[in-house]
Amino acid sequence: MNVEEKKENFINVLNKEAAKKLLSNLSFPMYFLDFEVITNNKQWMFENNLSLDQQISSFSILKIEKINDKESKIKHFNLVGKKEDYKLMTKKLTSFYQEEKASVIVWGQDLELRVITKLLKSSNKSYHKKLSCMLSNLFDLRQLFHNGSFLKIEPYGKSSLNYVAETLNVYKKTIIKDGREAHFILESAIINKNIKKNKLKSISEKIEEYNNSDVINIKRVLVELYKLLKITSKF
Repeated sequence: MNVEEKKENFINVLNKEAAKKLLSNLSFPMYFLDFEVITNNKQWMFENNLSLDQQISSFSILKIEKINDKESKIKHFNLVGKKEDYKLMTKKLTSFYQEEKASVIVWGQDLELRVITKLLKSSNKSYHKKLSCMLSNLFDLRQLFHNGSFLKIEPYGKSSLNYVAETLNVYKKTIIKDGREAHFILESAIINKNIKKNKLKSISEKIEEYNNSDVINIKRVLVELYKLLKITSKF
């Protein structure tokens, strides 16, 4: 089976009309957002007086004005090797999000909903409007690949970003292969107090590459869907 046949077989499981209607309502500019968090080692979280069993470690955000905008416009911020600083994270995130009516495209919105809500609760009132707008404008692209209203059947039992991007032949490869590996590397960097600065820098760079690739893959999947569903108004 060639690439185009594989794409066509994959897209055939979609409820095309419903998906096309939903995607046609998105407008520019668009933002693509992805967070990385640590969820393990609750004893360490308690010892460091952290308020959640998660630490927000990094985010990447990509703004596009048109469908084929440069992917190099990504903004990234991380706290690799540092304690959580939600105030600084909020300041950085809101400085990148300029248009308060713009869609924020994510993959699996549960994490983004929790993180932005946490930032909202931890920030002063000057940031509340932008964060509230981000919450209101979240669009979960993964919903199209879940069994239910948009899918006739589950596509090979997979709905991960990597799987969908690879199937549509738009996947961007990185040194870190998946979220589990990123999680392990991040946890090691945060917990190990004796880790050398050059090692932290290397970890930070790998996490940035991985984090950036996630938003690029979300964007590429969306672009490919527009093409396959023939949503020509976006080009």
